[in-house]
Amino acid sequence: MVTVPSLNRRFPGKVTPFADRVQSATRTMTTEVDLKNPELKLIPGMFAQVQLTLADAPNTVAVPLGAIDGIGNTSKLYVVDTDDIVHLRNVCTGMQSPQFIQVLSGAQPGEAVILGNHSGLEDGERVEPHFE
Repeated sequence: MVTVPSLNRRFPGKVTPFADRVQSATRTMTTEVDLKNPELKLIPGMFAQVQLTLADAPNTVAVPLGAIDGIGNTSKLYVVDTDDIVHLRNVCTGMQSPQFIQVLSGAQPGEAVILGNHSGLEDGERVEPHFE
């Protein structure tokens, strides 16, 4: 929703092309919002406030970045069950911050995950967890 204070009006908009790169210093990217303006009330140079609504993703978890192998379509997560057995999971990831990544599917809240180097770990292997 785009609010134009000088007109005291709100306009629905749709996010259109956005920059392909995230600016590393601010973790922001440039985007555009298309608005319908049939009455020609909006003119260049007007100040507007934009409220973006992100997709709702209930029942998701966030894990430290070091728990995920690969990002995108081939993301893997190593989970340790209550019997100290490793389970390799294919997961679908979502939004990412500098420290955490959202897991949209493939993990449940409260599960223990393995951080760091996963080389040599195999699905079904028994481990001795050390919780931090």
